[in-house]
Amino acid sequence: IEPLSKNIDELAKTLISYLQGKERTKITAMLKKIRSKEKFTTSFYDNNYVDIHHFYMSLFAQIRSARASGDQKYNDLLTIINQGFELFAQAITANTAGIAHPNARGLSIYFPTRWMHSSYLKTTFGAHNAWRQFLDKYLQATRSSEL
Repeated sequence: IEPLSKNIDELAKTLISYLQGKERTKITAMLKKIRSKEKFTTSFYDNNYVDIHHFYMSLFAQIRSARASGDQKYNDLLTIINQGFELFAQAITANTAGIAHPNARGLSIYFPTRWMHSSYLKTTFGAHNAWRQFLDKYLQATRSSEL
């Protein structure tokens, strides 16, 4: 699972760079659309956790859609996501998805929509992966876009 953790770290760092750059508005809207709609990201009983594979799939589709409309940015994200798909196949050895969550692939990740719980910072993943910094930037960006 370590290679997948590194891939998520790389994805998070790349998303942070977009959230801090001139693409901030566009990438924030894209991420908010994915995160806020169940058809784009499967969430579970505790809405703060999402199926990471489904998130990758939706992010991949949104980027491909942006590229189809002439936007040739985000090649780095496509590469990272494709590498992630290979790593998911290695890390997730069995999966059964029911009717309530047909896009679930068996691995969830913390992805709150409003605020980050302080206990997340104490987890090994939260303390050593850039996903936490991504969540900080994403939550800041979505709060400022609502003002």
